[in-house]
Amino acid sequence: MNTSSSTSYLFDSYRPSYGDPLTPPPTIRKSWYVKMQTRLATLAVFIFVFCIVISIILVLANWHKI
Repeated sequence: MNTSSSTSYLFDSYRPSYGDPLTPPPTIRKSWYVKMQTRLATLAVFIFVFCIVISIILVLANWHKI
């Protein structure tokens, strides 16, 4: 196995792309870190929306109680 080609491929994946910054680097298989990061980001969005909905419900309940 040629180690220089694998290390250059590793460094090529971390080069800043000049295209859309939101596009991930072109990897063949997503690593577990990328999958976990996507899962945590989705979970954070769901928790954020859930907290906003609960806050609106509590505000409306207090408003109707007055």
